[in-house]
Amino acid sequence: MIKKVCKLALSAIVFSWVAFSCIDETNNGKTPDNFSGEEKEIIFSIKIPSITEETPQLRSIDLDQENTIKTIDLVAFRKDNNVSVFNYYYPGILASDNTPGATTQNCRVKVRMASYEQELVIITNAGTVVSDLVKSNNGQNTSKEDFLAKLEYSLPKAGNTWNAVSASNFDALPMWGETSATVTSKTTQLSASLLRMLAKIDVQLDPANLTALKSVFKLKSINLYNTLTNGRIAPNSANVRGDSVIAPSLPTIPGKYLGPLLYNKASDFSSPGVVDVAMKGAIYLFETKAPADTSALNALDATCVVVGGLYGADTEQSYYRVDFLKNDKFQDILRNHRYLLNIVSVTGRGYQTPDEAYRNRAVNMGVNILVWNDNGMTDITFDGQWYLSVSAHSISLPRTAESDVTSLSVLTDYNPFGSSTKGWYVKSITDSATHVNPAPWLMVSPMSGAPNELKNVEIQTLSDNNTGKDRVATIVFAAGRLEYPVTIRQTLIDRPTITLNYWMPGATYPVGAVIPGELVFSFSDPNSAAVPQGFRVAVTPGMITFIAYRTDVPGYKYVAFDFAPPVTGVISTDPNGYFYTMASPPKVTMADITGGSYNREEQLVFQATNGPYTVTKTLLLKHVYIP
Repeated sequence: MIKKVCKLALSAIVFSWVAFSCIDETNNGKTPDNFSGEEKEIIFSIKIPSITEETPQLRSIDLDQENTIKTIDLVAFRKDNNVSVFNYYYPGILASDNTPGATTQNCRVKVRMASYEQELVIITNAGTVVSDLVKSNNGQNTSKEDFLAKLEYSLPKAGNTWNAVSASNFDALPMWGETSATVTSKTTQLSASLLRMLAKIDVQLDPANLTALKSVFKLKSINLYNTLTNGRIAPNSANVRGDSVIAPSLPTIPGKYLGPLLYNKASDFSSPGVVDVAMKGAIYLFETKAPADTSALNALDATCVVVGGLYGADTEQSYYRVDFLKNDKFQDILRNHRYLLNIVSVTGRGYQTPDEAYRNRAVNMGVNILVWNDNGMTDITFDGQWYLSVSAHSISLPRTAESDVTSLSVLTDYNPFGSSTKGWYVKSITDSATHVNPAPWLMVSPMSGAPNELKNVEIQTLSDNNTGKDRVATIVFAAGRLEYPVTIRQTLIDRPTITLNYWMPGATYPVGAVIPGELVFSFSDPNSAAVPQGFRVAVTPGMITFIAYRTDVPGYKYVAFDFAPPVTGVISTDPNGYFYTMASPPKVTMADITGGSYNREEQLVFQATNGPYTVTKTLLLKHVYIP
């Protein structure tokens, strides 16, 4: 989907954060139904989005601190009649090879093997909130939504700001994420993306006009109004789309605090904040809900910033209200978002007190703010005026030559007035071993893109990797003076394949054509015996993990088909990687036909994993009445 990038007054620059890691605590949990009696330790591998300044600097809280993990909890849920209920709980520990604060982090957690699909929720930096809830839950079958809604984090008292004094004095940011998996003896690694529960606000004088702005205005303080003292650690599932949130998820009893929260200490301006110029890495807050309209009364309920500073030769601060607006409507403050207030003009004095500014409309200050929707754009470089973002900083491709059109996207807003060079382009494709540019085994298409247009980039390996070792190349994307390197690694591991064929045992040529996604069982006489059909599943390489599970089809009555041998859980193939089975449709009675409920459908999902690569294939089974 094309992401729109624009510039709006009195809005906010937004980016999505994701991070992960673990803790060391004692085991705790409830034994689930159909539990095999075995637990195992696996690795969670997490990719963490980042935004970096053009010139790297240390923040009062830097990315390393924003990604820091002090505790981690895993809570497992199982689906029961379409409702997910609490199953068990374990804490985790950091993997020995983990790099704290890195863009990819690894931890080790215990899970339990079971024949059903589990929903695994990860909570970090919540202290004892999760374990305390598990203990009070006392093994009850609490629904997932109810359980997660009770996970709240609160400030010690109203009037406190989030502790972000320095890299050695800060509170780690609570985070949430989840993934689904059928855990078997062959499961060794899972992944999850986490969202920070807090939003972040940065304020700066426009770097593109800094000299002129500094001559008329010095930034001295920020007052933040209408915040909450508590927040939900996990968002409501209805408010989540992929790795982003679309609406705030408020606690059961929101702790509304008018404020203001005052930020004016020297530590609030520490690098990359600059005294009199910028405050960055100091302001973190819980999600808030915007008022319905921008009436004067509702404006007093909206989360807003009051900027304080010295205008001209004044010795006393003036104060200016800045609202989070889009299309003249107040905006929600959302978790895992960054709001960068970029002050582009100060044309006169503001109000004499913060309270007066809060109770009135904004005057004499222009805030022209970049807005970008970077869902899935995990890595961003930003020079204060333009940005360049990519969806992945490292991509692993299999041994065999292939074309990948889904793993990498590029987006920039680089569009300087009067310049012949706009948008992004590929600066180089360099082989890491031979330093040849372009690398002869790798091709990239397209080689450039227009500004403000999200573009999928095709990465094509031109030959099989038969060198005996991984081969690596670096693609450097550029936009103006911004550059971002992306590492491409062609491994020695083959991507698995799954092929489904008709199978007719006893026939001269028992294996037939490839099944085009669905297997249809038609009938006209419900009193006749159902005619089974066979199919073969071919997996390559043959000796790899192969899992199958069964699910319903929305809108159709679910009655399970019969299989001989059964199709569920871990599937054993023959030495050639083949699995054969016969499927028989469920019985349909004349009463079903008379009542109009006679079509039956079931979906099979097959997953094959080889090293870091997993492929999925589905087969739809239809039992169709033909009069």
